[in-house]
Amino acid sequence: MRTKIYFWILTGLLLLSGLSCEENFSPKTEYKKTYILYCVESVDIYFHSFIPSVYLTKTYEYDSNFPAGKNQMPPFVSGAKVILRVDNKVDTLKELLTQGKYFGGIKYYGGINNRIGVNSKVTITAILPDSTVLTTNAVVPEMPAFETSYPFLHGFTTKFNQWRWGYTWKITWNEFDEALFFPKFLLRYYKANSPKNQLEIEIPMSYQKSGNKSVPIFPTYTRDNSIEYSFNAVDSVMKNISLGDTNKSSYIISDFAFQLTVYDKHLANFYSSTNGYLDPYSIRLDETVYTNVSGGMGLFGFKIEYGCGREVNKEYAESFGYRKYE
Repeated sequence: MRTKIYFWILTGLLLLSGLSCEENFSPKTEYKKTYILYCVESVDIYFHSFIPSVYLTKTYEYDSNFPAGKNQMPPFVSGAKVILRVDNKVDTLKELLTQGKYFGGIKYYGGINNRIGVNSKVTITAILPDSTVLTTNAVVPEMPAFETSYPFLHGFTTKFNQWRWGYTWKITWNEFDEALFFPKFLLRYYKANSPKNQLEIEIPMSYQKSGNKSVPIFPTYTRDNSIEYSFNAVDSVMKNISLGDTNKSSYIISDFAFQLTVYDKHLANFYSSTNGYLDPYSIRLDETVYTNVSGGMGLFGFKIEYGCGREVNKEYAESFGYRKYE
């Protein structure tokens, strides 16, 4: 995870450099010293807390057209005073080093577990050795609350009157201010000969015909606060987990789980600025990457990962020859 952080930082630096295709193309631009602050926090929804990890680095100059070696990292800014304010509580973070095999560990500023509440305002202030001050803030988003189009009081099944209740299962959650959502619907199961090895497979929203093939359609990121899953898609996934295996009774269904990752407005704006052009495989080298750090550049925001489960209906599992986890 922390290695990915530097990938994001380097990607942001390249995108900010405003390059365009020219005859004498060079990936370098005029060097300008810029400090970078990066902090993306996952909120523990059960304990309403987070442990801060703040990364401070800066742009650097190199002689050739490309950085000298794949293991070269942006220089860490040491000796800074990093202050974390959560509502009215203030904490000074310590300079720490991750334990890892990559790059001999990565330095960051960290602190103790901080209790937070919905709509808590969190501010980070970094006073650097040369007196440069970086500041940023974010608000902790609300916890998701779900409503569904069918309650499944006796476990998840597709064996009911769909003509009356509909041919899709719709899940709705509360709206968030400028947030981005990443939904995922999972079937979780295991084989009787490997009870400790739980398997899971994502269920698509639907299948679409493409020639003689049925192509699964999975959700991507969205700003909508609802999603629908076809019951036919659920049946297809249930059937296919044992495709080619005649020993159906060795499959034990644990449950169905809906998972939702919520990016607050800052993470949403950053993600959209780097992933929202043309298609998932294209980026623009002249686009402006979102930053919410004053005095430099970077990103600070919160994400929440939340889920709700539905046990499987026993008769539904047995209709495929499977067993229900008891």
